[in-house]
Amino acid sequence: MKALNKILIISLLTLVFSCEKTVYVEVPDNDPKLVTQTFLTTDDVEKEIKLALTWSVPLYSAYDYSFKDEKDADVYIIKNGQKHKLTYTNPSPMGGTNGYYKIQSSSVGVKTGDSFSLEIETRDKKTKITSQTTVPDKPVYSLSYENKTVNEYNENTYSFVFKSLNNNDINYYFFICKGYFTRQPGNIIDSVNMYSFSETNYYKIAKGNSAILSFVSYDEVDSVKIKVFHTDEAYYLYNSSVYNFEGDNPFSEPSPIYSNIDVGLGVFCSYNTDYQILKVK
Repeated sequence: MKALNKILIISLLTLVFSCEKTVYVEVPDNDPKLVTQTFLTTDDVEKEIKLALTWSVPLYSAYDYSFKDEKDADVYIIKNGQKHKLTYTNPSPMGGTNGYYKIQSSSVGVKTGDSFSLEIETRDKKTKITSQTTVPDKPVYSLSYENKTVNEYNENTYSFVFKSLNNNDINYYFFICKGYFTRQPGNIIDSVNMYSFSETNYYKIAKGNSAILSFVSYDEVDSVKIKVFHTDEAYYLYNSSVYNFEGDNPFSEPSPIYSNIDVGLGVFCSYNTDYQILKVK
């Protein structure tokens, strides 16, 4: 019986391995691509427009976390047919390893409703990438304080009702919250950056619809300043895809990073801002 079992096993193994075939898969174009990231805004706080420009790492190659800079490129932001050239700046000693291209915001003049094009070409003329964006309207909304809850870790969660009143059928928003409180002794006014308790801090809201915003702070605050970003669709899609990206987690669903760069990778997008201060105590 043992001899028969051995013969059966050998026969099965022979059958399995005899069915093997070598499959050749044609890998698509895997050359490095230019990667850029640029955000345009009407916000006066941003005095410079900064543009990162690096090269992607090809598939099946040794991974390099340094992301090679492209220093020799002609970079233009175009408005109403006029080209505004950005200049490359070496990284500062305190600012990491990568440089960036920059131009004064006042030189370009970013305003609500303006349309812009991005044009980048390496000086060897081998690679050229382009993109477009239109600056969205200033945020139009209503915002009201809802309630405060305290969890088992003694963290305070403050909830607000945000209603979209912008004219687009679908609007895209992002929020930043800062809390203010009086610290004793001395009655010193202090502040804390509060983090979002929601699954995401990037919202897609139809005109007239509402969303609940929740922000958390260990300190109990007296008031909050909520900065509202009304963004274009590209800003929303890009940041949402980055937020959902799980890297090498084998148990996560694939989440490709959104790009609106023609012949390259990355994002060229814009936003408009407003803020509101609310008492919560």
